[in-house]
Amino acid sequence: MVLGEDFFSTVDVEFDLARNAVRLFKPNGDCDGVSLAYRAPGGASEVEIERMHHARPQINLPVMVNGQPAQALLDTGATASVLTRRGAREAALTPGSPGVVASGKLVGIGEKWVDVWVGPLKSFTVADETTSDLTIRFADLYKHVTYISTGSHTPYKVYPEPSILLGVDFLSAHRVLVAHSQRKIYLTSATGTAFGTRDVVPASSAWVSGAWLALDR
Repeated sequence: MVLGEDFFSTVDVEFDLARNAVRLFKPNGDCDGVSLAYRAPGGASEVEIERMHHARPQINLPVMVNGQPAQALLDTGATASVLTRRGAREAALTPGSPGVVASGKLVGIGEKWVDVWVGPLKSFTVADETTSDLTIRFADLYKHVTYISTGSHTPYKVYPEPSILLGVDFLSAHRVLVAHSQRKIYLTSATGTAFGTRDVVPASSAWVSGAWLALDR
């Protein structure tokens, strides 16, 4: 089975992937105003969890992409972080931008593929952590995530599209406590960079938000 945010939203959960551990905590109810970053005596970065869609439990948080406000979705089912169409637009990245290269195709449920590119990013900021001069994947991930209501021929988006999916590469580069009890995320960096490396190195394949990312070599 797959455990989703409907389960994890009932507890506080810590991702400590450098130690191959995921820890679940049940708060006692009197932790308001208290830092829960127990493993960081010197303090940890904090960011608020935002709600983008009331009917769909997700871990959304504000970030900055190239110095501009953006919305991120923490996706533990994604091995690689990737900008969506919205995020690429906000970052002024297109397939024709300088330094952008094609990096294969992405397929999700069904047989519809979307193209994936890798391009330069001036900066990425989460909480008080900023990584400069890095590369990132981008794709129109939500291109086929639509529905057509009865009596209509117009497709609609199923739910709001975030700017970026933060995947396991992001979690591996940090120790992350998702404190649902406080609607906060506590972060400490393990590598000093947002995604563990400043440069995206294409692999033979990667799992991105419930889909295989088939990358050309």
